[in-house]
Amino acid sequence: MYAKIRGMTETQDPVGLALVNIGVVFGAIWTSALTDRVHVSSVMSICSVRAASAVFLFWGLLASLPMLCLFSLLYRLTAGAFSANYTGIAQRVKDNDDAADTGTILEFLAASRGIGAVALGPLREALLHTQQWQGQAKLGYRTSYWPLIVFTGTTAAAGGASWVLIRIPDFRKQSLSFSRCIEML
Repeated sequence: MYAKIRGMTETQDPVGLALVNIGVVFGAIWTSALTDRVHVSSVMSICSVRAASAVFLFWGLLASLPMLCLFSLLYRLTAGAFSANYTGIAQRVKDNDDAADTGTILEFLAASRGIGAVALGPLREALLHTQQWQGQAKLGYRTSYWPLIVFTGTTAAAGGASWVLIRIPDFRKQSLSFSRCIEML
């Protein structure tokens, strides 16, 4: 829908879709390789900052079709590959709690992503109905998509909180083991 508003024709749609998919593939490879070498909280923060930057700079200031393609590629390189962090997260949990089951950890991560996607669907729809600036300018912030741009960028930036939280000594001391969390459920 947004691509059509920006002037993408039906023959150009497959190009945009290809860029999105290419971004996810290379982003997953890059993220997986980085997770093997760097602490997963740092990788998540890098992905979060890059995704937020892509949203705020390229989607928000979008004025042309080539910029939309660039945004699609850059955003999916980071945000689309975020699930490549799951194995790194599972490994860190296993390092802290030998009784934790890797399969269960991955199931919880996948389920939480699905729940988040379903829960945010109505919110995104409501954000799209904000017609405050529609048609008044060419930039992404001046379309009916501006609340969605701000929301997406803000939530992407919030993903970097893991890097901050892991560095707070009291937070690490008070965190529960994975096994204890499962017992509480």
